[in-house]
Amino acid sequence: MMKVGEGQPCHPEVPGRQRLFLVEHYVPLLDEQRALALSRGLDGAAAKLRRVGRQIRWLETLALLDDEVCLSLFAASATAEVNDVNRRARIDYDRVLVVTRVVPPT
Repeated sequence: MMKVGEGQPCHPEVPGRQRLFLVEHYVPLLDEQRALALSRGLDGAAAKLRRVGRQIRWLETLALLDDEVCLSLFAASATAEVNDVNRRARIDYDRVLVVTRVVPPT
């Protein structure tokens, strides 16, 4: 049986009571270089916010090259934090979703 949450951290890199957020970005002409630039921008913006006490961390980005879409995963205390990172990085996004990590039993 699969476990959903059950008191486990929502991701190995997510401290405390933060939640996981998935951000969908449409990126015309997406290639590996654009995906890397997007990821660096998000990571840098999140790092700047953490230095001033905000609770957000960029975890990873998956690039769907054929679909021209990037899916970025964040650990944050609120949707507002995720929105702020994307604005500060000057990266357009289509939507922000709260997600749940489903893990196999150990």
